[in-house]
Amino acid sequence: MRHFSAQDLLWLWEVGQGQDALERAMTILGAAFPEMSRDALLDMGLGQQHVRLLQVRQALFGPVMQCFSECPQCQERLEYTLDAAALAVDGAGAAEQEAYETAIGEYTLRFRVLTCRDLAAVRACHDVQTARAVLAQHCLLQIERAGAASAEPTLPEAVIVQLAEQVLARDPQAETLLDLGCPTCGHGWQATLEYGTFLWAELSAQARRLLHEVDALARAYGWREADILAMSTFRRQMYLKLVI
Repeated sequence: MRHFSAQDLLWLWEVGQGQDALERAMTILGAAFPEMSRDALLDMGLGQQHVRLLQVRQALFGPVMQCFSECPQCQERLEYTLDAAALAVDGAGAAEQEAYETAIGEYTLRFRVLTCRDLAAVRACHDVQTARAVLAQHCLLQIERAGAASAEPTLPEAVIVQLAEQVLARDPQAETLLDLGCPTCGHGWQATLEYGTFLWAELSAQARRLLHEVDALARAYGWREADILAMSTFRRQMYLKLVI
């Protein structure tokens, strides 16, 4: 994995301004793992993508993740920390090429785990049911009904729901649910940890801090942006203390 310099962080932040969450994740991973082509990144299983995003996050900001959520019942702000290393699931990162089989009612289904390319295919979907049906079509490799091959274009909704559960079971790192409870009203709920979105928020905050540091030192000493960013974090902070 490639190390990100201060210049790299600002470049990623600038490029990501015009991108959606999936594209930002692809940009970050493409920079961190330059040996992987864009097609390889898009065909990566979601669990593998999340594992790599966690690796990038730990390399940039360490293992402690400062998080907050808003209670959906009373809107109280809940602050908590997560251990990035502890988020890795045993057996995470199922191979996207591997085929699995499950029996659901009279159907026998062969499927693979979801990939980043599959997520790109549901960008235009406006509801969960439609998105789930599109994802099912993408991950299904073969359908048998009552022991015979079937070419049904769609499956019953109840079968699709169970298939979705089976797909996630084969790639447990693809979805991370956090059990949260509000200390004010006692309400409990589950929140999904969006790895790419979380990393982007931290990267954006760091980029803004860097810009403020560059501005302060350029005003005080007349130095160029490139020279300021090329300094170590320690030296840059020492000069900032002198300015302040």
